Amino acid sequence: MLTPVFAKANPISVGISLSEISFDESGDWSLEIRSMDSAMYLGSIYIQTCSGTAQITNFESNANWGDYEYVVITNKNLSKSLTINKDYDCIKLITSPHFVIGNDSVCLGDYPGSYLKNITNGQSIACLDEYGSFYKDNTPTMGAWNDLSGAVGQIYGQVYGLNNQLITNKYFYIDEGNCEGSIDIDEKGSYSAKITSRIYSISQLYIYTRLPKTHWELVQFKPVHFDVEENDSIRVDFVQTIASVEKTKQESVLLSNYPNPAKDFTYFIFDTDKDLSSLLITVYDLEGRKVDSFVPGSTKHVWNCSKLAQDTYVYALSSGNQILGTNKFQVVK
Repeated sequence: MLTPVFAKANPISVGISLSEISFDESGDWSLEIRSMDSAMYLGSIYIQTCSGTAQITNFESNANWGDYEYVVITNKNLSKSLTINKDYDCIKLITSPHFVIGNDSVCLGDYPGSYLKNITNGQSIACLDEYGSFYKDNTPTMGAWNDLSGAVGQIYGQVYGLNNQLITNKYFYIDEGNCEGSIDIDEKGSYSAKITSRIYSISQLYIYTRLPKTHWELVQFKPVHFDVEENDSIRVDFVQTIASVEKTKQESVLLSNYPNPAKDFTYFIFDTDKDLSSLLITVYDLEGRKVDSFVPGSTKHVWNCSKLAQDTYVYALSSGNQILGTNKFQVVK
């Protein structure tokens, strides 16, 4: 992808964001920008796709929801025509040389990092607000505030702790996408939630209990991957793989590794007052299988990972039966 260089262009402040991209039945695109005052940015905004970069040269704002304007851009508003490929593309709002402006980019199709695949003509890619993630919407609202009509499916299932014991009478959140808020786990370990249309990859959740006192645990689960479309109803079970970590305890221990990603070796680095001889570092793959377990020789312990396959791994620092902290690292070849 080309990196543009623009002379004498001033960065624009947070307050403008990429809000929606719609594809009509012929596949032609239109793009919506959300802003407090779009007119002040005219001449400063560029759209970049895999096909190139173009300046927004003109537009008409549509201030029809509160203080925000929703500006719809097509190739007619650009200094040159751009293609947006819904099967492989990354769309950005940029200025010189590149300035993060709110929710300023989204990847589509098979582009690395994309969670939006199988986009069809007549759909849009929308964002509920400038800080949320995008989702697929079958009822585009170009030029107006985005809603969730035409963009919601459902997941349901059960939540299992260690040894396949059901977790009951608690609740959790899903940070990816736009979910309905807290998701209750009933007395049978079952849950049900409405969730926006996109791909999800989840391997850990904060699990909360309300009474007698709010308490939470960061729980590592067997990774689940699922693709939600409007009106889907998909069973997704969460199965815990390693002991959970209380958030307050995790934050009291500084646990990291370097380099990350690693190739041949990595240093596990931590800070604790506990005696080294009482500590244990255990490495797991994402399926919860133990890869290695050892007593660290120091608070900066070097570990040979050259025999591991390229993947993501989880490691836990423990003392006796107490998990002090967990973290993740990648191995690359």
